[in-house]
Amino acid sequence: MKKADPADVRYIIFCAFALSLILAYLFPMITDEAYYVDWASRTNWPALGFFDHPPLVSWLASGVRLVHHALAARIVVWLCSVISIYFVWKTANILIKDRANIAIAVLVSSIGAIAAGFILTPDTGLMLMWSIALHQAVLALRGDSKRWMTAGLATGIGILSKYTMVLIGPVFLWALLRDGRRQLRSPWPYLGGLACLLVITPHLFWQSQNDWITFKFQFGHGFSIEQNLKFESSLPRAKEAARGSPEFVARDRLVAAMENTPGFGETMQKPKPKKSKWEQAWQYIGDYMGGVAGLWGAYSFALLIYLAKNGRQSRPTDRLPRVQGFAIIEAAAFFPIIFFGILSPFTKIEANWPAMHMSALAIWCARRTPIKSRTVLVATLIHVVLLGLLGMILWFPNYFPGARNNRLLLESKGYQTLGAWLNAMPSSGVIAVDSYQLKSAVGYYAPTKPVVQWPGITRGSEYTRGVHDDLETENMLIHQTELTLISMDPTPRALPGFIATDYRGVRICPDGVLGEFSVQKPILPCAKGLREWWITIYRNQKP
Repeated sequence: MKKADPADVRYIIFCAFALSLILAYLFPMITDEAYYVDWASRTNWPALGFFDHPPLVSWLASGVRLVHHALAARIVVWLCSVISIYFVWKTANILIKDRANIAIAVLVSSIGAIAAGFILTPDTGLMLMWSIALHQAVLALRGDSKRWMTAGLATGIGILSKYTMVLIGPVFLWALLRDGRRQLRSPWPYLGGLACLLVITPHLFWQSQNDWITFKFQFGHGFSIEQNLKFESSLPRAKEAARGSPEFVARDRLVAAMENTPGFGETMQKPKPKKSKWEQAWQYIGDYMGGVAGLWGAYSFALLIYLAKNGRQSRPTDRLPRVQGFAIIEAAAFFPIIFFGILSPFTKIEANWPAMHMSALAIWCARRTPIKSRTVLVATLIHVVLLGLLGMILWFPNYFPGARNNRLLLESKGYQTLGAWLNAMPSSGVIAVDSYQLKSAVGYYAPTKPVVQWPGITRGSEYTRGVHDDLETENMLIHQTELTLISMDPTPRALPGFIATDYRGVRICPDGVLGEFSVQKPILPCAKGLREWWITIYRNQKP
C-alpha cells in the first residue's frame, strides 16, 4: 500500500485544527451550548449532576465564570479535541505506524470532528476519554496489563460526561476475548472496572439523593419510554388553553388583525399529518443512516465507492498480518453504529450519539483501505466548501430558500437580537419562557433579566427541577401583578392563577432586525422572516 505524503497530511491536519479554532470564535452560540454554559454559572456549581446529563460538561465550561464569552468554553473544547486526536494518533502509531498520519488526517478533516472541535456538548468529554481509554486498552492488550487501571479511570471520567461511554464495556470484553483471554485470569481488568466505579461513585450518590432523575430522563429520552420524573418547581404546570378561553380570544384577535398582512401566513405552524408506525420507523432509520454519513461527509461516499468496486474481489488488505490489539479497534469502530442502528427504528437517534466510533473507524479505514493523501485533500476541500455554505446560510439566510426551516439556524440565529431587545425594555419583573433553550439563550444574551422556564409547556429541564436559583426567581414571579410569557410555539397556554390579557409577536428578519407586531400595530418588520416568538401578557388573579 502506498504511503501518504507526510508533508501533505500534516498540512491537512494543521488546517483542520486551525479551521475549528476559527469557527470557535466566529460561530454563534447555539441554544444547547448556552444551556451547558449556564450550568457553569449557577450557584450550585460545581454540582455532581444535572437533570439532563452528568456534570463534566459544566466543569469544562467553567471558564465562563471568569469571561462571559462563548470562546471561554470553546477554547477548552478545542484543547480537548487536540488532546483526543493526540491519543488517537498514539494508538494508530502502535497499530499501523506507516499509516498513522493518514488515519489522523481522515479523522480531523471529517465534518463531525471539525464540529466536535469547537461546539461544547457532553460529547466533548466523552470523545476525549473514549480516545484515552482505547489507547490504554491497546497497550494492555499488547502486554502491559496494568493499563486496564487507567483505561477504567478514563471510562469513569467519560461516564461523568455522557452515559453512552458505557458502550466501551462490550468493546473491552470483545477485545479481551479475541486478543487477551489470559488477562481475564489476571486481576487487572477487574481492578480497572473497580477504578471506573470509584470515579462515578460521587455521581451515583448524587443520583440517589435526586430520585435518579438523570438516569430516568436519559432512559426515557433514548428509548422513547415515558418516565415518571420528579419536578419540584413551585409553579403550577401549564395547560393547553381551551377554545373560547381568554388565551385563545387574545390569540384570535391578533390573527384577525394580521390576516391581510403579507407574510403573516408563514408564522402560524400547521400540524403535520401523523405518520404510521412503519413510516415513522423508516424515517428514523433513514435519518440515522444520513446522520452517520453526515459525520464523515465526503468520506462516506468514498468508502461506498471503494466497497462497491472491491467488495467481491480478493484484496491485499484481506491478507494483512494479524496485529495484536487491533480487535478493539474493529469493535470500537462498529459496535456503536450497530447498537444505535438496532434502536433507530424505534426512537429518534441524533447524529452525534454514535460519534464515538469515529476515532477507531479512521484507524480501521487507514489499515483496510488504500486511501491516499490526495483523497483526503479532496474531501477536506469539499468539507470546507460545505462549511462555507453553512456559514453563508447563517450570515445571509435571505439568499437561501428554505433557510427558515434550517435547524442550526433556528438554534443559533436571532437570540442575541432578542436579548438586546429585552435589555432595552423597561423592567417588567421576571419573564417566563416555554423551553430550556429559550431560557438559556436569554440568560446568556440578557444576563441581567430574571427568567424562568414555565413547566408543562415543553419537556422538563434543569430549570424545572426545583434548584434554589430557580425557586427564588419563581417566588418573585408568583407575586407579580403582570406576567410576560415568551414562547416559540403560537399555541395559547393557560397558566393557573393567571389570565391572558394580550397576545403579540416579534419577528426576526434575515438582516437581524427585530420588530414587534400586535393588534394595535399589525405590521411586520419584513415580509419574509427567519422566526417568530410569541408573547402572551397575563394578569395575576391573586397578586
